[in-house]
Amino acid sequence: CLMLPMLVFTKINSAVIRALGKTLSSVFYDYQFAFMLTGLSLAVTLGRNEIQYLVFVFLIALCVMQVCAFLQMGAILYKKDNGFSDAINSNKSNVFNYDYMVSTTVSYLNQWSVVLLSGLLLSSTAAGVATVAQKSAAILSFVITIYSIVYSPSFAVLGAKGGRAVVEKGKRITKEMTVVAAPCVLFYFLFGDVLLSFFDADLASESFGVLLIFVVAHFLNISFGLVGAALNMTGREKKVKNIAIIGVGIGLAVIYFLGSIYGLYGYVAGYAFSMVF
Repeated sequence: CLMLPMLVFTKINSAVIRALGKTLSSVFYDYQFAFMLTGLSLAVTLGRNEIQYLVFVFLIALCVMQVCAFLQMGAILYKKDNGFSDAINSNKSNVFNYDYMVSTTVSYLNQWSVVLLSGLLLSSTAAGVATVAQKSAAILSFVITIYSIVYSPSFAVLGAKGGRAVVEKGKRITKEMTVVAAPCVLFYFLFGDVLLSFFDADLASESFGVLLIFVVAHFLNISFGLVGAALNMTGREKKVKNIAIIGVGIGLAVIYFLGSIYGLYGYVAGYAFSMVF
């Protein structure tokens, strides 16, 4: 319960800092700092790996991130607007967005709900197969993450010039992302079983088909471009919120329906559908 709002505000802080022109810092705040602190903590305690301890350390790391992010935002706004309080009270520097917060919260709830559904619908072995395959295919999601971090601020600038400029920029970025992702997809098809063997040699053959389903879903997601980022950065956060709420509801229903009937592959097909939808 405590971690969810921390994760949401971490995402919001990262977006705000990126919008203020500090792209590199936004990447730093986008969970990497928390993972670094967690890893450092584990190293200091020489392998202490109780789940309660790990969750506690990660929560503390997220709290530290909030403090660092607010301090940096305050410093940036002070320099830009000759005073932090003036910037917060001015119309041109609204650093809180309710719709963006809701859509981000829904996104995290969806991720956790999918995990809960895997435990409800699948055996422990099948759930392990799905998790290994999904995490292996998630490397492709870095393509969208990187391009979103780099190009999201430009959507805000182009949005002031008109929607057509945003559309043209989005088309160029989508083509570039597709070209970048295509060799990765080919790698998965040729050597995916080898990659899976590093995680669990016994489950590699069983996970390969599941992996390819996730790879295709990620590639389709990439081919649709940075639609969410473009909408969020051009004042259409409410549309993103509504789409996220409807999409999560439909996605979870499809996962439950297909998983109940077809087991592992039904669950994975439903999960892939929810990713693309």
